Amino acid sequence: MKRYVLTRFPSGCVVRVFDGERDAGLLRHLVYHSPDGFEWGYGGSGPSDLARSIVGDLICDPNPPPALYRPVVTYLVARVPDEGGELTEADVRRVVSLP
Repeated sequence: MKRYVLTRFPSGCVVRVFDGERDAGLLRHLVYHSPDGFEWGYGGSGPSDLARSIVGDLICDPNPPPALYRPVVTYLVARVPDEGGELTEADVRRVVSLP
């Protein structure tokens, strides 16, 4: 089961992926809404790209459909505290039906 650890630094937001206990590195930014990078804590372009990138990572698709990632923005990413937190694969699957 994957986990996404969201951390805010003065230089920007970073998301690290863990697959089980293995550190799989940084989440690849699937740029579509926000060329400036990831964000969370509200609904907007940075949070949309974060949700899109997480869903894309889970389904191994660099272009996930908006119907899959928009609920993730609304119900998960927009609710992450400003300092960051963690989202899990189980969290995402609860919000949307992934293939």
